[in-house]
Amino acid sequence: MNEQVAKARLKAVRKQMKEKGFDALVLLCNENLTYMTGFTGHESALVIARSGMTMVTDSRYTEQAMGECFACKYYEHAKGLAKGVGEVLARFKNIETVGLETRCSYAAFDLLKKEIRKATKAKVKPASGLPEAVRRTKNDDEAKNVQRAGKIAFKALEETLGQVRVGITEKELGGLLDFTMRKMGSQAGFETIMAFGPNCSRNHHQPGSRKLRKNDTILIDWGARYNSYTSDTTRSLAVGKVNKQHEKIYYAVLEANLAGIEACKPGASLREVDAACRQVLRKHDVPVFKHGTGHGLGLEVHEAPSFSPRAKGVLKAGDIVTIEPGCYIAGKMGVRIEDDVLITDKGHKVLTKDKGFSFAKEKLQVIKV
Repeated sequence: MNEQVAKARLKAVRKQMKEKGFDALVLLCNENLTYMTGFTGHESALVIARSGMTMVTDSRYTEQAMGECFACKYYEHAKGLAKGVGEVLARFKNIETVGLETRCSYAAFDLLKKEIRKATKAKVKPASGLPEAVRRTKNDDEAKNVQRAGKIAFKALEETLGQVRVGITEKELGGLLDFTMRKMGSQAGFETIMAFGPNCSRNHHQPGSRKLRKNDTILIDWGARYNSYTSDTTRSLAVGKVNKQHEKIYYAVLEANLAGIEACKPGASLREVDAACRQVLRKHDVPVFKHGTGHGLGLEVHEAPSFSPRAKGVLKAGDIVTIEPGCYIAGKMGVRIEDDVLITDKGHKVLTKDKGFSFAKEKLQVIKV
């Protein structure tokens, strides 16, 4: 992040503060702190006033803040984060109303509110979604970060699948994938979903001790990080002999995935994109997924906007979204295919193309064991 970008983000957030009637804003969410300043530490707070911006942290992160927070000042507290936030706010003049981010526990919010009131006598109001609204629209560098993360994720997957064998557990294979991403200088963007056989029908399965068998199926939902941004993709594979029902479902879901991607463009309603995927599965007379068709993506794996039959709003240029239709038969099998898509001025660009790799989505890939 350069100085020009940092200033633009601060200007946009201050505009929102003015609209909300906030003289100052206290941010606590790690991703919001990273977005506004480049700081990647934890257990800190960012105080934004009309005349300045200060990162409040402790001795564990002071050196890190010195190196990363070029866009703001930093303050090392010694008596707890809440007191530190109050001490920083007390330095600013004319602070009558403070917006306090709600992305924390009730106890933390209550303590911060108490210390802010004690230090400033100001009113403290809940604040939510201010940086997130700005974060929704990605610039070129952010899109490149997600795209680079996707390339790392697929390269790691290709290397990991070379180690597949009968008897390996979900936890072991998932752990190998996570380790491979770290070996490549990245890390998992979120908890990897690795499911074998009937466990593939569980939308957000937690990898366990289930061992891979001949003629199994595998569902992998994973992502890598690059410059703090994450990719988010899902692929479904066969092991050994292909199950005809699994094959039918796979190509129906693939068609739904492509239809959803094709529907992505500026001005397209979120419901329309969702419906484009579901209509394909109904046409093929296979079970239709109950989860949303996708969501925004960036510093966090789940951001605005989101696709569902009840979603409101439209896609905008600069959105990065996932398209992830699926088909699940409880206790038997499941297929999901997910890609990351950038909404451009004239249409869209798929950021997670896996062509050129051994395991591309255009054809049901079969692992020989």
